[in-house]
Amino acid sequence: MKTGFLLLIVAGIFIAHGIGWFFDSQKVIIGEDELQVPDNIDYYLAGVDYQAFNDQGLPRFHLKTPYLEHFILEDTSHLRQPSIDYYAQSGQWNLSAKTGTLQHKSEIFQLQQQASIRSFNSTDPFVVNSELMVFKSELERLEIPQQLAITSPRFKLKAASAVLDLKNNRHEFVRVKATYDNRNTNETG
Repeated sequence: MKTGFLLLIVAGIFIAHGIGWFFDSQKVIIGEDELQVPDNIDYYLAGVDYQAFNDQGLPRFHLKTPYLEHFILEDTSHLRQPSIDYYAQSGQWNLSAKTGTLQHKSEIFQLQQQASIRSFNSTDPFVVNSELMVFKSELERLEIPQQLAITSPRFKLKAASAVLDLKNNRHEFVRVKATYDNRNTNETG
């Protein structure tokens, strides 16, 4: 009786191993060719806090991003939730978005998904929102090639596209629809 019971246990073990081998051999193994790993990423950074200065030693821009991937062949970085404080002669600006890229050699930022730029001008602050913005920091120029909306305490504006010259404080808009409130906010009644 003990021998029959022992034989039954050994047979059960062999059957279990056979079933395990069968199901294990049915698994799909991803080969090296199927992996989508870029071969030109040379570094990843988390918690980036980078400040760039001009020739006189004054701050030009301050970049913060929780995550950056640098691609060596294109010399470009992909950014998550970038925030850029930009210091122009016309005042301070803040640019932000969900994602972005930075072309290092030409210092061009492309901001995508809920991109915005805020003016910190105390007399007439405003916010520009769009899904795509291209900021050329060396030229102090922001190009918005698609629909945008501006909100301000005094006006609301929508346009098909725009170019903001931050150096000379000139802004050009295409196909504009705007409302302007010229009321004195200090008046009562």
